[in-house]
Amino acid sequence: MIAFFTKILGRSWLGRVYKVDKPLFLVLALFFAATIGFNVLKLQTTPFFVWHMYSAKMPETATYPYFQITYNHGRVVNLQHTWNEPQKSYLYMPLSRYVYDKAGADTDPFRLYLETWLKKHPRFAGLTRDLTITQHELDSYPAWLRSYLSTVTGGPIDEVTVLQKKVSFDASGAPVEVSSDTVLHLPPYE
Repeated sequence: MIAFFTKILGRSWLGRVYKVDKPLFLVLALFFAATIGFNVLKLQTTPFFVWHMYSAKMPETATYPYFQITYNHGRVVNLQHTWNEPQKSYLYMPLSRYVYDKAGADTDPFRLYLETWLKKHPRFAGLTRDLTITQHELDSYPAWLRSYLSTVTGGPIDEVTVLQKKVSFDASGAPVEVSSDTVLHLPPYE
């Protein structure tokens, strides 16, 4: 049985690392073993990877929010569904964060988490300094949004309006708009 695993390990990438650099192999083997062990024990080992981040059940809600972005006096940004989702992520994730911060959210949950984590691990303070948003970055977001929208749409952007809409679903499953609020308006250039 041991000969079987030795033969498999010998032909693998990890086996080649063992033949070339035994200390590196030891570091990698310890890392893999620790990762599996921490996962089995459900221990969180870093501030950047939370083992249970996708294990919570999504709560049912009466309304579902989404953003509608219009540009150049009423043209709606309509990103078609593709398997290339980064374009949507680059557009909507910073937008939701900007709206959250501009709405006067007094406490940033991630910042609070980092502060708590840094009390236990003060040596990593230098590495976590750039993980939160500064006021300057928040103020420069509208210009970035206009610039990014021009790459998404393939043309110049004169004016941008972002609506935060909320919908619910009726008994037949059809969406019903509950509210629509303007959360950002970038007027045309003068």
